[in-house]
Amino acid sequence: MTLLSLCVQKNLSVVVAHVNYKKRNSSDRDEELVRKCCEMNGIVCEVLVPVYESGNFQSWARDVRYRFYKELCEKYSCDAVLLGHQQDDHLETYLLQLERGSAVSCYGIRREHTIWGMTVIRPLLDWTKKETEEYVIKNNVPYGYDETNGTDLYRRNAIRHERVEPADTMQRKIWLEEIENRNRESEELRKTVDAMVPKQPIPWNTETYRKLPEEIRLLVLREYLLVNAIDAYGMSRKYLSHLDCLLNDGKNHREQLEGKLLDICYGEVYLHEKEEPVHCRLDCLREYTHPLFTLTLCGTRTIQAITVTDEDFPLIVRTVQPRDTIELRFGTKKLNRWFIDRKVPLWDRDRWLVVENAKKNVIFVPKIGCDINHYSTKPNLFMVE
Repeated sequence: MTLLSLCVQKNLSVVVAHVNYKKRNSSDRDEELVRKCCEMNGIVCEVLVPVYESGNFQSWARDVRYRFYKELCEKYSCDAVLLGHQQDDHLETYLLQLERGSAVSCYGIRREHTIWGMTVIRPLLDWTKKETEEYVIKNNVPYGYDETNGTDLYRRNAIRHERVEPADTMQRKIWLEEIENRNRESEELRKTVDAMVPKQPIPWNTETYRKLPEEIRLLVLREYLLVNAIDAYGMSRKYLSHLDCLLNDGKNHREQLEGKLLDICYGEVYLHEKEEPVHCRLDCLREYTHPLFTLTLCGTRTIQAITVTDEDFPLIVRTVQPRDTIELRFGTKKLNRWFIDRKVPLWDRDRWLVVENAKKNVIFVPKIGCDINHYSTKPNLFMVE
């Protein structure tokens, strides 16, 4: 609320993103006060009420809100995301890093960072929590108190109560100087790490990564996860080392990571959402449009063409399955074997489509073509990817 008030004072054009996790009794109260504050100041307020199902709640919650920020940035053409982390958060993160012996490319919380292609800025890192509280009281800014902050449910809370809150100005100054000195010493290393990690969620070639010393690899790997909105600060060194081993053994791997898939394949790594399977039914010969493909009745590339008859319907266009095969002129080909021979990455295999006829036979596969029984010099159906 301090951050929002300052944005109003500076007449910034902002959109407010509020996530209500429904985890505490006061969550609806907080949503209402944010809505009312935005309404009074003529500010767009977007509210998300996600449904938690399973897994680590903190990791899930972080992923949900960053995904929400990304959607709003695209919807409103935003320049940056402003977050309200303050000095106490900064110090808590630093002390947690020391306690865990974490390999980090930045101590504490970064003032500015790039996540999922978004510029994330934390303008209040020099403010103490006490100063934000004094600000809202002095300026009559409505605010709420998160009662879970009074518990020691999480280790961060315990550090807050045992060390940060009791610390005097001198102790805070000592910690802040330590953070500054450590970050200054690692500045060149951080530049190296930043330069190696793609700022967009795209496949990442790890050839250079694999040549680095282990300590630097772990920093790069942590940064890669952070850029892709994975809470790598909460990961143990042991688990990071496990992922590092997967990246270095030269084999293909798939790892579940906070609801996402980490694919390591043919010298590249890609952290992405799990693909929703495609299953489309076509009851007669006609054109058909889908976000991933188009079926047309005319075309020029014969590799994408097929000849179908009435007996083939209904046709099913679906995502490839592990046991799929197609009968070609030189014999039956397992699609998994074809993927391996062509070195098709795991993430592309998830998106690969096939056409299945009424007999449950795969009769067409993009980049392979049609089976032996559905080839002719005058095809009547074409797939455009």
